[in-house]
Amino acid sequence: MFSGIVVDCGELVACEPLGTGYQCVIRSELCVADSQIGDSVSVNGICSTITSMEADTFSVDYLEETKKRTTLADWTVGQRLNLELSLRPMDRMGGHVVTGHVDTVGQVIDDTQNSKWREITIAYPEAYRPYIVEKGSITIDGVSLTVVWTTPTAFQVHLIPHTVTHTNFTTIELNKSVNLEVDIMARYLYHFYTGES
Repeated sequence: MFSGIVVDCGELVACEPLGTGYQCVIRSELCVADSQIGDSVSVNGICSTITSMEADTFSVDYLEETKKRTTLADWTVGQRLNLELSLRPMDRMGGHVVTGHVDTVGQVIDDTQNSKWREITIAYPEAYRPYIVEKGSITIDGVSLTVVWTTPTAFQVHLIPHTVTHTNFTTIELNKSVNLEVDIMARYLYHFYTGES
């Protein structure tokens, strides 16, 4: 379990085919120093298991299902990846409950600098409309954010300078694909009241 508060931006060192999935090597001294093999880490919002570690890198393996549901297939060596270590019982809950199970991929359709903050608009599949509400939580590439407004096919979030400089949002651009995880509480409530998943 995660909270959507990014602790480091790692660098993708390698991403090689592994059967029908991938094995990725990521550089992050911070994550390596506070992890061991078998630990969970959120990589751009994807819950990942550390399979091996070196001095300043760790490896994670991804199955074909992850490749289908996320932006993993678009990753390129050298890009920055948002990283978060899994929560411990004594940790502060700074964001919201994040599972690291990406629901779908969205696309950046507008990026506006307004005074000191950025306004990012994301297009998403209409099937996820019941779970995305104004002032609700959404996870974009592993970052916990608040929805400012929403329509059946798009929503907007605002980014303060701190969020931009401490995540890979420094490299976000129009038409970029991003991993989206809807609020798990919204999903459970919708299922409870409608019987639909």
